[in-house]
Amino acid sequence: MKILKIYIKDFGCFCDRSFDFADNLNIISGNNESGKSTLISFIKFILYGMPKKSAENAVERGRTISWSTNSASGYMQLEHGGKTYTVTRQGILRATEKRESYSEQCTITDDETGLAVHSGEVPGELFLGVPSAVFESTCFISQLGCNDISPDDVNRSLENMLISADESLSVKKSLEKLDMARKALRHKVGRGGSICELEDKKEGLKSRLRSSMDGYNKIISETESVDELRRTIIERRAELDRADDRLSALSMVSTVKRFDMLHQKEKEKAELDERLRNYKTENSLNGYIPNEEYISSLSEAISSELQAKNALSAAKKELDTERDAKRAFEEKNSVALVEKLRRIVPATAECDAIKSSILRSAAKKKASFGLMIASLFFLLAAIAAFALLPLKILIGLGLSTVFAVLVLVAIIQNAASKKLLSNADAALSELGAPHAASPSERLELLKNNIRIYTKNTDRQNELEHRVSLALSAHSLRMSDLELCQNNIATILQRWSGGESLALNALSRAKEVIDNISKYSFEISHLDREITLIAGELSEYNEKSIRARVPSELIEAYSPEELEKSEYNKRFLSQSLRVLSDKCREAERELLLLENETENPARISAELEAVRAELARQKLLFDAIIAASDAIEAASANIRSTVTPVIKKYAGEFLSILTDNKYSDVGIDDEYNMSIRQDGVPRSVDLHSGGTKDAAYISLRLALLSIIYKEQLPPLAIDDALAQLDDVRARNALKILSAYCDRGAQCLIFTCHTREQKLLKDIASANIIQM
Repeated sequence: MKILKIYIKDFGCFCDRSFDFADNLNIISGNNESGKSTLISFIKFILYGMPKKSAENAVERGRTISWSTNSASGYMQLEHGGKTYTVTRQGILRATEKRESYSEQCTITDDETGLAVHSGEVPGELFLGVPSAVFESTCFISQLGCNDISPDDVNRSLENMLISADESLSVKKSLEKLDMARKALRHKVGRGGSICELEDKKEGLKSRLRSSMDGYNKIISETESVDELRRTIIERRAELDRADDRLSALSMVSTVKRFDMLHQKEKEKAELDERLRNYKTENSLNGYIPNEEYISSLSEAISSELQAKNALSAAKKELDTERDAKRAFEEKNSVALVEKLRRIVPATAECDAIKSSILRSAAKKKASFGLMIASLFFLLAAIAAFALLPLKILIGLGLSTVFAVLVLVAIIQNAASKKLLSNADAALSELGAPHAASPSERLELLKNNIRIYTKNTDRQNELEHRVSLALSAHSLRMSDLELCQNNIATILQRWSGGESLALNALSRAKEVIDNISKYSFEISHLDREITLIAGELSEYNEKSIRARVPSELIEAYSPEELEKSEYNKRFLSQSLRVLSDKCREAERELLLLENETENPARISAELEAVRAELARQKLLFDAIIAASDAIEAASANIRSTVTPVIKKYAGEFLSILTDNKYSDVGIDDEYNMSIRQDGVPRSVDLHSGGTKDAAYISLRLALLSIIYKEQLPPLAIDDALAQLDDVRARNALKILSAYCDRGAQCLIFTCHTREQKLLKDIASANIIQM
């Protein structure tokens, strides 16, 4: 089988990608995480489908399902047996909150005819002839697989693959399982195993069969007693039925009485309804009947009116208080004094002028006194001049003149001072200043009076303002009271109840509502009783019951008769229950006896089944012995015939890979792989990583040569040459080229360019860049 083309619609990181392959060497090159491993997974997906969901396959499934569409789909065109086929596969993963489901569909199409062929078959098994596990174990060589090589894992799988075509199926484990199955059937030494158990069981069944007949006589006797009890129960049940009929008849009478009570209650309810309607008509105004809302509105209005009256009374009291205060102030201060106060208060500015005149007068008087003293000084100087200096008359005259001038000026200043003082005194008199020793004192008295008058004026204005505020508050409270009274009148117009006073109307409305509530309560109580009785009687037809019940029975009915019938029924029921319990106990004992006494027919059938199972297990035991012998013979045959061939092929491949450094590969009886160096065998696990990879590749190629003899499968190598040096890598590429020359196909996945360079001198290759 050769892969010609791959188209990936949705798979892992790929979307709408195609790859064309040559029928020999193909190098798929790309960086890490470019999708090389995903492409390998796609090949396995097309050939074998999605691996089952498990912890081990979680990574594989995660790489398989498209990250964007939750699906995996595409096709692979391949060549097999001279014909080309197209294998198409699609898988869809549907995930919900609780679980996820996966569905898959695969189609194989013959490219020549275009028809679907091999429906329901697995493409890998069809074209390669091996299951998925063998395909992965032989046709894929990865660096990870090389690194994991060990005598206990890889080398031991040689025998498994040659015998079972599956390296994961251990021959040793198979022999162990067969031995365990043999031991489960029959132990080698002494008794034990299911065959011995079945033989013991057969003897036990024979003993049980002999003793099973002893209990049947007692069962027959107990059966007769149970039958007698059953007949008695039937008779007692008939008596109970008659008593039940009597009680049913009396119960029908009781039902009739209940119907009578129902009709009486309905009549009483109709009368109360009529009384309620009449009462509402008598106590309504224009069809309006007071309700809780009316009472609430009227109560609030009455309360508001009372509050308004209290507020008005308080406002009236406040107004009277302010008026009395104003009147007392006016009586204390006469009208003339108030008018004088109003006239004097504006003269405050004139007082300042008067004070200025008094101060100027005092200044002029002081100046006049100073001039008089100075004039005396000049007068004495003039007298001295005339007396002492006769010849200096002019000096004396000059000093005399100065004296005269100073005296004149002093007189003028004194006159001016007096005039100013006189004018101030006149002004004070005009302003009504009190009399005093001097104008200054009069001025101070006047200012004091002005302060007093001003204070009285402020008090007068304050009292008038307070009276005005109290009067406004009184008017506002009057308006509030009128508004409340109008509201009460509006409410009373809806329904006055014949009362003019609000409180009387309120009391009357409450009385009406209470009476209506009483009527409604009685009607509601009767309605509940009627509903209850009607519910109890809903399943009865009154006419039919009255027709079925004789009138004499109705007339003779009494609660005592009904109670007597109920007692009789209870007695018969209790008696029937006692008999039934006794019968059930007898039946239980009979059943227990039947259960303890085994059925011979059933024991005989079980005995025959044990005999058949014993024969089957003996046959199985013989088959297990034969299978173990056959597997051991096959294993011995492999060690003697096939193992030397594998060693030969693996040695040849290893010799080419290592340039003849290692050519002798050893595989012992335990299938541990070793390499002979200098005549000494050494375990492959003791060599370098590159040598281990070379040994593993050699073993894989040897296995491919043996398992796939008719047609070699495609061989995929995923970075398996990474640990090999250039020489060994070159030799490995030569081996792969020779593998392709045998009609096979190689897919070399690498993240390096070394393989391309080394192949230039070896063979041509198809380069696919990821």
